[in-house]
Order: sequence, then C-alpha cells, then structure tokens
Amino acid sequence: MWCYEPGCGIVPRKRPTGKTYEVAKYETPRDSFAAYFKNLNTNRYYLEMRAIRRSFRGKELAFSGHDLAEGLSRYS
Repeated sequence: MWCYEPGCGIVPRKRPTGKTYEVAKYETPRDSFAAYFKNLNTNRYYLEMRAIRRSFRGKELAFSGHDLAEGLSRYS
C-alpha cells in the first residue's frame, strides 16, 4: 500500500518524477494484513464494497469475495 510521509516505506524504483508516495513497509505479515483490512474498512474508495457487504449481512445471506469484488471498481 502507498504511504505519503517521507521514510514511511520503500521508494519504488520506477516511481514517476514528482510523485512522493512510498510503498509501506511492515514489521510482520500480520501487520500488513491488519493495515490492508483497515484500509478496506475505512477508505472512502471502498464504500461501495462495504455497502454490498452490509446488504448481505442485513439479510443474513452468505457472500463471497466475488460478490464483494463488484464494489471494488475503484481499487485498481
């Protein structure tokens, strides 16, 4: 994941000129998973995915990653 404070991660070799982001680094794989889940559950770009999940849960229906992927059009 990208981070935006100098020294927060690793500078990509092919980062475009003028860009300041870095790629976040983590102490453990667990820390990276926790950050990823926090990102999915708090970032405004994933509101649609969370709405789909909420809809399934509200109806007590099982859902899959494929169902949630419909709400990730802004992911990539």
